[in-house]
Amino acid sequence: MIMDATATVENPVGSPSEVPNDPGKMFIGGLSWQTTAEGLREYFSKFGDINEVMVMKDPTTRRSRGFGFVTFSDPSSVDKVLALPAHELDGKKIDPKVAFPRRAHPKIFSCGHRPQRIF
Repeated sequence: MIMDATATVENPVGSPSEVPNDPGKMFIGGLSWQTTAEGLREYFSKFGDINEVMVMKDPTTRRSRGFGFVTFSDPSSVDKVLALPAHELDGKKIDPKVAFPRRAHPKIFSCGHRPQRIF
């Protein structure tokens, strides 16, 4: 599956302890604005079978935000990627890392009132 994501996906589960961790998922930073999901898939497919590729895009401009995600079928493919000291794609050095789920932040609003900005 190839995705050009323009928004963050809400976690339907809700609590931080229930956020699933996929050991085959990698965060890929430092992407060129020209890098596509197809290009990302092509580069990382040499390390193993890929389930999903996403290049995060700005919802307004539709331009790459400079990072994405690759999810491998086999988590051992992540180790193969990390074993290489450097990666380059579309003329830029990229920075693959193991992806960790974001912790959900509890809402601090009560009774429908929004906190005032103090800065």
